Amino acid sequence: MTDQYLEETKRIAKAIKEIQKKADSLISKGKVDRLYVCAALMAVTRQMYLEALGPREASYLFNSVADTFDFLVHLQDYDGQKITIH
Repeated sequence: MTDQYLEETKRIAKAIKEIQKKADSLISKGKVDRLYVCAALMAVTRQMYLEALGPREASYLFNSVADTFDFLVHLQDYDGQKITIH
């Protein structure tokens, strides 16, 4: 891996933590319901993927994301542990 790739990965990881922290703070302060925050994040994510990839590729991507939920269900059926996929 190149230094540039590692730096970009660190910036993205930092952004993810900051977004998660902001979302959690909205929820924990009781200002916004958790599902409203999820819906807002999904709307922003959807629009950004549409702009970056176009509708066909964005559709493929979201279908792949939906498939990960099925994957998690099957994993939990086997060992009952909480699993996180990034």
